Amino acid sequence: MSDEPTTPEAWAEAMAPHFEAASNLAPGFVPKLDPRVTMIHHGDLFAVLPTLPANSIDACVTDGPYGIGFMGREWDTFKPGAEAERVTENKHAASDNPNLKGRKRGPASSPSAVEYDRTLEGQRAFQAWCEQWAREVFRVLKPGGYIVSCGAPRSHHRMMSGLEDAGFVVRDCFAWLFGSGFPKNKSLGHGRGTALKPANEPIALAWKPCEGTITANVAKWGTGGLNINDCRIGARWPANVVMDEDGAAALDAQTGELSSGLMRAGTERDGLGYGGGLGTTVASDTHADSGGASRFYYVAKPSRADRDFGCYGLAPKTAGEATDRKEGSAGLNNPRAGAGRTGGARNFHPTVKPVDLMRWLVRLVTPPGGIVLDPFTGSGTTGIACRYENRPFVGVEREAEYIEIAERRIAAVDAVQVGLFEEE
Repeated sequence: MSDEPTTPEAWAEAMAPHFEAASNLAPGFVPKLDPRVTMIHHGDLFAVLPTLPANSIDACVTDGPYGIGFMGREWDTFKPGAEAERVTENKHAASDNPNLKGRKRGPASSPSAVEYDRTLEGQRAFQAWCEQWAREVFRVLKPGGYIVSCGAPRSHHRMMSGLEDAGFVVRDCFAWLFGSGFPKNKSLGHGRGTALKPANEPIALAWKPCEGTITANVAKWGTGGLNINDCRIGARWPANVVMDEDGAAALDAQTGELSSGLMRAGTERDGLGYGGGLGTTVASDTHADSGGASRFYYVAKPSRADRDFGCYGLAPKTAGEATDRKEGSAGLNNPRAGAGRTGGARNFHPTVKPVDLMRWLVRLVTPPGGIVLDPFTGSGTTGIACRYENRPFVGVEREAEYIEIAERRIAAVDAVQVGLFEEE
């Protein structure tokens, strides 16, 4: 029997120390996180998720480990048969992970984290681990509930296979296109190299199968549908391509100015819709406009203020402190060390998605007022998106160093919404 608090009042009492610790968001500001709409569990997902009721969550939106040894982080490493040791006191524990090249790794608080290995066995271990956590998510999701899971080009197929093996049905895959990637290249001379510039991340869209028909499932559980109208781009249907402003600008530069013609409602034409299934009469005025090709896609607007939003009371970390590298070393200029991402930041989490992107994804897959789960909360971007979109949020985060950051950032949203202080 779990001793986790199960009522809003019990959650308020249990979370009070965390909220008090997050009180220094800005001068004179005291956060007012409501535990009925925001719960962050500090612990391993394999310990926390079994305490949640089955069929209790409306959607899962998450950006979990990619299994590529990102920045040498221990939590993104997978090597079959070599479970990471539980280390709770010394955060700079020694590691035999060759990707760390003599540096120290952070502590593992769960045997679910194992060393990184790009061999076939290592990739299979990552897939098996994805299946394990996806099974836990599958149990707590309502029938028809969606999971949105970010991945990496090299390993997303393993993550998506893990989702399928856990029982999910893959419905689609977004392409998140951006212009800010660093090529992880080794020069071979004579204009040759070993890598392309990363400019996309695949994002899986899958669901827990419905009970009976979709219509019956929506009537019973409220889940199974996508919020199309709330996520239109202008009047256009939302697409499975999402861009940042740099990516949109690059696309528009290639396509130049384009125009879409106007067809009035009642216009007769052949073959409307797939296979002509919509008849021959235009039902409503079409969307007539002009511009670059990016206008067909949702364009998220990342902000540098996103990362440190709500963290004003925390001391910034240097690049060396954030990456466990020697200050001034050449390695700090390496994109694998998070060059340009973590140095001088109060929020030193290495992978922070744009809030705009996560808001759009949350809005797309979650019924109004539905509960959103993120089993890899990190610095809390999904939680921020949920507060902006008025969806209750349940987060799980293993690493203690990210808990306060997530709480501060999420609490700051409520402060902005009631006008206690302004966004930068």
